[in-house]
Amino acid sequence: MLKHLHQHKWLILTITTAALMLIAICTVFAYNNVLSDSLSITASIIFGLSLCLFLSLFVIEKVQDICNP
Repeated sequence: MLKHLHQHKWLILTITTAALMLIAICTVFAYNNVLSDSLSITASIIFGLSLCLFLSLFVIEKVQDICNP
């Protein structure tokens, strides 16, 4: 089971980060409180940056796997 999770670590991280970003965006639309809006916008920015980082690291890892068999 642990080996299976290790094989799909990038997929799990990407889906989790995308889900958290979606929750943060939905929180912005659902509540009209200034504090929750600012925290949700900040969280969605952080999740978006981490999603870009995860995907770029995933691409780099795949290119290295192809180039270095």
